[in-house]
Order: sequence, then structure tokens, then C-alpha cells
Amino acid sequence: MLLEIVRGAAEDGLILQLQGGCTKIGWLLDRNPPIDVALDMSGLAAIIAHDHGDMTATVQAGIPLAHVQAAVAERGQRLAIDPPLGPGRQATVGGVFATDDAGPGRLGYGSLRELCIGASFVLADGTVGKSGSKVIKNVAGYDLCKLLCGSRGTLAIVGQLTVRLHPIPAAEATVRADVTFSAAARAARKLTAELDPDGLTFHGLDVHAGRLWVRFTGASGFVTEQSRVTQRRLHDLGATQIDVIDGIDSRNAWTEASEARMAKSGETTVAVTVPGARFEDFARGLTEWADGIDARLRYVADPGLGAALIMIAGPPPEPSDLDALLEGHNPAPEASAFEAIVEDHRFAIAEAKRHAALAGGIRRAAIAHGGHARLRDRVPHVVRHIDPFGPLPSSVPLMARVKAALDPDGRLAPGRYLTNP
Repeated sequence: MLLEIVRGAAEDGLILQLQGGCTKIGWLLDRNPPIDVALDMSGLAAIIAHDHGDMTATVQAGIPLAHVQAAVAERGQRLAIDPPLGPGRQATVGGVFATDDAGPGRLGYGSLRELCIGASFVLADGTVGKSGSKVIKNVAGYDLCKLLCGSRGTLAIVGQLTVRLHPIPAAEATVRADVTFSAAARAARKLTAELDPDGLTFHGLDVHAGRLWVRFTGASGFVTEQSRVTQRRLHDLGATQIDVIDGIDSRNAWTEASEARMAKSGETTVAVTVPGARFEDFARGLTEWADGIDARLRYVADPGLGAALIMIAGPPPEPSDLDALLEGHNPAPEASAFEAIVEDHRFAIAEAKRHAALAGGIRRAAIAHGGHARLRDRVPHVVRHIDPFGPLPSSVPLMARVKAALDPDGRLAPGRYLTNP
């Protein structure tokens, strides 16, 4: 059916856009390119094969990730990724693959980019392609799985994926401690960057809700000893309120930490990546800046990877600040009713300008430390005042050539990513 739809759209020159669980719809650019067909992938929701002996599974792209995890768990296995699943746990394997989304487990196991060993896909003209294999040992040639992962459906329509599985750990524990964002970055550097005679091996290192979380999984004795050593290390680094949770409590806590990566209502999310060696300086400078202007930011970070999600929230501006914030706002001339909308939603427009200004400050801090910052979910109108991507990488010309080669007519998800044909 998928092949028939794509080939029919190709014959008619129709523009396609894919959707699955729609948990990341807020990541899209605020553009309105013409879309002829919204291709709902949720009908492709089967597990094609689960080879528990080889520890692989082949699944259709529209299946919710939660369904895959439940099925393979019956044989003591898991797909070792933990991105937020969103309301109703509807995030699909294809959506996670298309956005290269990940949760706190990325430090230990990577993302779906690393765990995908094969893919079947359809190009915009109806050509069927395959990459990789159904066994973990890979073959020579171009790894198109890694090219397609994170391309947001702009290069091809991925119909099914073959993924590598891992065993469910026998035991796990999490050490948590109260720290500031900048102190957590410092502790992460101390725990990971120095020569470690105790052989600490993390499977998660996360900053969430004002606490540093350190996760260990594996054999029971290993987990117990690693937790003990980490408690001592964190105490020596000045952390307070140190505790340990294990078993089901630890697993549930990390599910909570993963879901915290999704923006709450009224928040704008800025995804930041900074070289690991400079992340501590970035975190210190950012928190000093934010505290100085009462920015009221919420931090969720993977300091071991130099990555952070910074959520801009806080109450709406005081009425006395509205006129200043709205100054210079130029509504689109083609929208005759827009002036009335602005008047009815003055707080929303002012909030958008405030979020854009704070996002710009976060971006400048990231760039100053050799990184970049892009917007994900955001309140309405923010991108009228700030570009969601910021300075484009030097790889854009190469990306444009790849896009032109695979989708020369630009019929797959136009405006969804950095390049257009």
C-alpha cells in the first residue's frame, strides 16, 4: 500500500509529508509549504521478526516504540533507547528515527542511529531501497541508515527498520544528588574525564529537576560497588542530599527523566550541543547570565555528551512591559485581521518576543563555546523574531546535493529541514 501511494503521488507530482505519533510536531519549521498528501504511517505498525538468538528485531516504522519494548521484553530483551514517548506513549520507531531523538540512555548505548542495522525505504519517485542487513555484522558499502536517521523524512520514506537489541540488565541503581546546573557539569567532568582507578562505568548521567543522576546497570555486585564509589565521589565534590534508588524505582525514575525532555505547555525548548571539554564553562556562564536577569530556565542535560535541553518558561510579562515588548512588531500585511488578533493576544505576542530574546542569549552562549543551539517546541510566534536553526553548518551545500540526488523535485516534506532543492 505504501509503495502504491508513493508511486501514485510521483505520477501526479504530489507533495508528501509523513506523520506518525505526532509527538514532535512542534519541532517543525514554522513555514507553510503546500502539502498535497499527509502520509499517516501509523498503519504500518507490525513487528516483522524478532530473532532473540541474534538479538535483533525488524519492525515497521509506524509502530509505537512502547509496543516494541513490551514485545521484546517477553524474551528478556530491550531496544536500548529511551526517548520521551509523549502523551499516550505514542512516539513511533519511525518518528524517533526520523528525528534522531534520544533520552538519557544515549550516553551508554547511543541513539537509534547506532542501533539501526538495516532499513527498507521508498524514494520520492517510488524506487525501493534497502540498506544494511538483518544481522549485527555489517557489510561493506555506504551506510544509508545513518544518512536517513535524523533527516526528518526529507530524503526517503522509511517503511521498516532492523534494530540491534540488548538484554534487560539483571540489576540497576541510580545515585542522585542536589547540585546546580553548573556544578553538575563540573561533577560530570570529574567523574568521566579523569583517570579513574575505580573503573566507573555509567549507563546514564543526567541533570534533571535540580539533581545530578548517575545510573549503573549490570550484575548486582557491580551495580552495588559502583553506586558506593559514586556516592563517595559526589560527597567529595560537595554535593548534598545524596541518595540511591534501585530496581523498579530506578527504572521508573529514568522514565520520568526521559519524559522531562518534552516541553510543557507555555515552554520553548532550545537544544544545545557544546564540545564536552567546554560544557562546564558554558553551563557556568549561562547560569550566571540567567540568574542575573531572572530568566527562569529549566535545564535537562547530558553533561557527559555536552548536550542540554534548556526550557524557557516563567509567567507572562507584567502589563507595564507589554508596550516595550510589542514595539517594532510588524504583522504580516496580507493578513487583514491580524491587528485584531494581536490586540486580543498581546500577552502571547509579548511572551513570544521574550522567549525569542532568551533563546538568542542561549544561542550566543553556545556559539561562544564552540557549539550551536536550535529551537524545538516553542510558543506561537517565536520564529517571527528568531531563526529556529541559527547559523547554518558548513555541510549545508553537501546536504543540498544529497537532497537533490534523492528527491530532485523536492516533494518529500519541503521546509521541514535545513535544505530545499
